[in-house]
Order: sequence, then C-alpha cells, then structure tokens
Amino acid sequence: MAPRFEMQKTTSGHYTFMLKTGSGRVILTSEPFRQRTGALDGIKFVQANAGRPEWFERRLAAENQAYFVLKAAKGRVLGCGELCSSQHAMERGIKSVMVLGPVARVVDSCC
Repeated sequence: MAPRFEMQKTTSGHYTFMLKTGSGRVILTSEPFRQRTGALDGIKFVQANAGRPEWFERRLAAENQAYFVLKAAKGRVLGCGELCSSQHAMERGIKSVMVLGPVARVVDSCC
C-alpha cells in the first residue's frame, strides 16, 4: 500500500490526520482542527514543506523518550511524531516524514 494521509473526525467533532507509511505505521499525527478545511490545509502544508528540516523541532518527553514536532507558520505545532526509544529512531521518523509527506495521497474517511 502507498503512503497516505488518513483524515478522521473525532468524537468531539474535530478533524485530525495521520501520515502513515505504506505498511500502515503512523509517523505523524496532527493536532485537532475545528474545521475539515483546516485539516486539509494542514495536509497541504505537510505535502509542501515536509522536505524542509527547519520545520522540525526535536524534543524529549518523560524518561528521555525522543519525539519531534512539525511546526507551521508562526511556530504553531501542526503535528507530532511518535515517542521513540532513541534519538536515532526519532531521526528515522523525521526522515520518513520528509520523504513520504510530499508524495502521500489523502484518504478522507470523515464524510
């Protein structure tokens, strides 16, 4: 299966998307959007800018678990990567988003 953005509507009525690899592994989960168009704009941003390393911020969570965030304009967090056991795994996740984000297709299961 090809890499894809899966867009969903949450139980609270917000919209989110996940970027998944061809094998279905989640590599980026978006923040919630109030409007469907906001989520679609978020996907467009990832498609256009995922190849730019300056949009990624590396962070540490509790117990030194590494993760990254993808930031949009004005520093707004657009989405987060999964918690990783190592810096190396986090860097692989960023590379996956950079490579797959621009070519992933959109699957809209909201409507």
